[in-house]
Amino acid sequence: MLIRQEQVPPPFREFAHRQRYEWYRAEDERGLYAWLALAESGEDMEMHLEAVRWGPQTLRSMRTDIERVKEKARRRGKTRLLGFKAEQGTEPDPRWPRFVRLFGFGGHAVIQTAALEV
Repeated sequence: MLIRQEQVPPPFREFAHRQRYEWYRAEDERGLYAWLALAESGEDMEMHLEAVRWGPQTLRSMRTDIERVKEKARRRGKTRLLGFKAEQGTEPDPRWPRFVRLFGFGGHAVIQTAALEV
């Protein structure tokens, strides 16, 4: 179940342009399993997901909630759901492409960012 949040969840506090995003808490019968940030980006819906719990139940709940996000994107006329994962440091997480393929994501790419306070 996705629960809309007014406040920026802890994993996303460093996001720039926070007003672009909708914030969600993802819960199932065992409680919190992930935080989501959604934003419209042209024809796409951008999704950032930070899981806080893993396991078979979490995977089932995540599948259901991603279907809800896909439906939300379709209602808004979006053609794709883009998944993003921020990784601290300079090395991408090698497990991520395999994980997102479980949900049907493809077309993987590495995006690097850096921030400079002015």
